[in-house]
Amino acid sequence: KFLKSYSTQPNDVDRLIISAYLSINNIEVKKNIFIKSYLISTENINEFEETVRKMPEVLECYHLAGTVDYQLKVLVSDIKEYDNFLKNFAEISVVKVHSSVVVLHDVKYSTTISVA
Repeated sequence: KFLKSYSTQPNDVDRLIISAYLSINNIEVKKNIFIKSYLISTENINEFEETVRKMPEVLECYHLAGTVDYQLKVLVSDIKEYDNFLKNFAEISVVKVHSSVVVLHDVKYSTTISVA
């Protein structure tokens, strides 16, 4: 009965599942890089934040208290793409210094918390 009602043409749900599968697999190939950024002054924070919001490689950006002004999470496909990103990032006039670390592998990744 199931086989008789199953169509070989993909429906919207099938397309969504296939699209999600392909997206997940493409993301797994890419590299996460964390960047610590220090600004020249706090006068141009808005300029920095507006510029970073427009950068498609930046997944997350946090304004921090402490020795680092900002931490960014960047997703790139390879080192060449990251090199191009860094050249653009270095052109932001208020960026004084930045340092980067490349993620080797996830130890734990979650977007959920348990509520007791």
